[in-house]
Amino acid sequence: MDSTAHPPYFPPVMTSLSAPTRIGIDFGTTNSVIVIARPDRTIQTIHFPTPDATTSETCRTLLALWQEMDGGRRVSHRAVGAHAIEAHLDDPAETRLIMSMKSYLAQASFRETQVFGQRLTLESLIATFLQELMALGGLSPAQCHVTVGRPVHFVGDNADDALGEERLRAAFAQAGFAHVHVMMEPEAAGWRFMQRLNHPATVLVGDFGGGTSDFSVVRFDRAATTPPAPLAMQAWGWRGTSLIFGLLTMLSPLFWGGKAHSALWAGSPCPCRLNGTTHWAAGTGSRSCARRVS
Repeated sequence: MDSTAHPPYFPPVMTSLSAPTRIGIDFGTTNSVIVIARPDRTIQTIHFPTPDATTSETCRTLLALWQEMDGGRRVSHRAVGAHAIEAHLDDPAETRLIMSMKSYLAQASFRETQVFGQRLTLESLIATFLQELMALGGLSPAQCHVTVGRPVHFVGDNADDALGEERLRAAFAQAGFAHVHVMMEPEAAGWRFMQRLNHPATVLVGDFGGGTSDFSVVRFDRAATTPPAPLAMQAWGWRGTSLIFGLLTMLSPLFWGGKAHSALWAGSPCPCRLNGTTHWAAGTGSRSCARRVS
């Protein structure tokens, strides 16, 4: 999301009298993002405060748990994102830093773990992260209708996609969300690109995440009254950063010709127009792109 297009948004603390807010959450393996859907069909990205008094449009998908003595008793604490990293650096021996939670959603072999003698399920860990993420953004799960993306195929050997979505829904329910809609991540990644279209188009969407890389062929029509439906989908259990490096190495001559490598790593602008009918568009949160096919 281009932060210059809209000023940073800090939502007010919601009360029980507030109308439901429609939000989208990209719960990623590495980073997570929250956006608010406006009545005029525009979106606003939540900016999360960081320990150094700045803000960020993304929150690292990290959960830190630790305990401190207070008046002779142990008090549990938790933090997410950059605050979780800071807590871990302050006391790495006594802080449990939990990461890549999304990668275990479709793994039936992983059900729970123990932290400070307490048994915690994967769903409860993700729910805790989501509660802290929403609090960091000044939002209440009970007052929001949420749309969350899921990969076409979850990462891992013998991944059970049905189990992955079931656990994802359960985690959001435990976090306090009463209204949860799940959609494929490539569909969500292509939504922003669709806003640039002035006529219907068939688009190849690539969603390069921290755990998987998904590709879909989607028909987009801004005038349609129903959500875009993928015509075909394929997923690879490759981390997006590794896949992007390989793809750019192979495709960079299309962008910069014989001086591909020097131009690519010197900071040449991307995305850019390749020719009259082909485009790449960057997504929000995870590294995603869309290419017009026809």
